[in-house]
Amino acid sequence: MQQFRRHDHDRAKGAQTLIQRLDRAAAAMNAFLLVIAFGLAGLYFTSFIVLHVQSMPPLPGGPNIFSGPSASSGAASGPTRR
Repeated sequence: MQQFRRHDHDRAKGAQTLIQRLDRAAAAMNAFLLVIAFGLAGLYFTSFIVLHVQSMPPLPGGPNIFSGPSASSGAASGPTRR
């Protein structure tokens, strides 16, 4: 009977050390996952803003940055040959 109690004690001690090891590993993973989450959120918001700006109509009287330079707005259209 004494032998079974010692075996149960060793099993409980092993489970406790396993829980402590998993807790330390989870603490290290939480910092890594937090950095990944912030990076993905930044990428998401950046792409959202770019897509939202592209779908907006151009401002009246202002250049449209997505259509490129145009001759009517007075912008140089590149080198010319004479």
